[in-house]
Amino acid sequence: MPPTKPRLRERKALARAIRVLRAEHGVSQEDVEREGGLGANAIGRMERGASSPSFDSLVGVAEGLGLPLSALIEAYERQLARAPR
Repeated sequence: MPPTKPRLRERKALARAIRVLRAEHGVSQEDVEREGGLGANAIGRMERGASSPSFDSLVGVAEGLGLPLSALIEAYERQLARAPR
């Protein structure tokens, strides 16, 4: 039986990665949205695991944080490794 929310574990890991990176860089959700060209409340939805961001959105998050996309992916992978299976 397929899970009711596909990739929920992965979404939660991405959510934690974004929250951690924002905290480390001292930026608000609104700052990331503005600097990354994202819509209002986009980061909030990602941080709750309520959305499955597109590639363009992930690039926007990285830009909003002032980081290369690879840094966001690395943070995601660290969080995913810590997540229970």
